[in-house]
Amino acid sequence: REALLRCDLQVNTTLKALVMASPAQQPAAFVKRPAQHGAADFVSWTWEMVNAGHEHIGWSPDGTTIVVTNPERLASHVLPTYFRRSQYSSWVRVLNAYGFKKVGTGAWSHPCFVRGRPDLLKEISRKATGRSGRASSS
Repeated sequence: REALLRCDLQVNTTLKALVMASPAQQPAAFVKRPAQHGAADFVSWTWEMVNAGHEHIGWSPDGTTIVVTNPERLASHVLPTYFRRSQYSSWVRVLNAYGFKKVGTGAWSHPCFVRGRPDLLKEISRKATGRSGRASSS
């Protein structure tokens, strides 16, 4: 009886290890990669993500706009591969901080973020927060 229990425990442990090792069961993990094209990390990684051919994010037909077709799937399947934070709203907040403008539902544009023009990426910089210049209320 004890031998059967040990054997059953060993089989269960092996099965559990196989399931946990299965790539389909593991979420994509963020791996810090170097920024490219002289751009800020966020801009470079967003460029990579948009050009990677994911079904939930891509270019508009004219190549001037980022188009997100499914924010929930983007957040759960794509963003974790490129960014530490996988919340869609956090990614959108940083887009805004870099001067991207919302031009429609799930669509953002920046004059220096254009398909086929990675040379323009270095021109995109984060906007100043403006907090240090506020007048104090006394």
